[in-house]
Amino acid sequence: MNRDEMKIPLIEYFASFEGEGLMVGTPTIFVRVYGCPVKCKWCDTPESWELASLGQDYSIQEILDIVNKLSSENGGIKRVSITGGEPLLYPQEILELTKVLQNHDYYVNLETSGTLFNFPVFKQFNTLSMDIKTPSSGVVLTQDMIKSITEGYFKSNLYLKVVISSQEDLDWLEQTFPKILTSDSTCKPLSLTPCVPPDVLYSLEDQENGTDKADIIGVARQGKSIMDLVWRWNKSYNIVVIPQIHKIYSFQ
Repeated sequence: MNRDEMKIPLIEYFASFEGEGLMVGTPTIFVRVYGCPVKCKWCDTPESWELASLGQDYSIQEILDIVNKLSSENGGIKRVSITGGEPLLYPQEILELTKVLQNHDYYVNLETSGTLFNFPVFKQFNTLSMDIKTPSSGVVLTQDMIKSITEGYFKSNLYLKVVISSQEDLDWLEQTFPKILTSDSTCKPLSLTPCVPPDVLYSLEDQENGTDKADIIGVARQGKSIMDLVWRWNKSYNIVVIPQIHKIYSFQ
């Protein structure tokens, strides 16, 4: 299939700030595709899981036009994040789109689940943000997936992001991560991202009026557990802890 015939199903596109990971706070144009085989329990965009009638297929030229328009309307943003859903469901189309965007001087990031792997596609991106799925996501990482995450780390501009939602996640990470990277092989940061449930984001007024604080206390304890893990790993791994600011500040 040639480039002019390629179509990519999109659920939405918009300009905002990067909400999590190493580029958090960076002005970004988001291009969100439909379809995801993973379906994490704490996913903040479950509407992207299934191909639906409200979605629309776009040509690569149409997506470029959309990105150019969003860029011109929002201060000339030059960073584009292709997210989902899972963009790697459409590897050739995503590869061609990335090349076209880069030819127009856009810096292109891929957000991917860490369950599908396509190394020729990986190499094209300026950066890749790949999840390591923890038990709270409902996803079980196989040994083959762990091996591929390690290979992707060394063969592309990939950094790893781990969403932490429970003590079980932290215990699992402490056992599993050394299987992905040995302590003497890593210099790229590992981003730990505490997952804040929507019902924890109470207003101060709600809290003062007697709102149940059990979940808030749970988040505080999670933060202490993350700190303890970072101190234990500090000499072996390059760890950064970055919250999900799109949830805290209600960014799109």
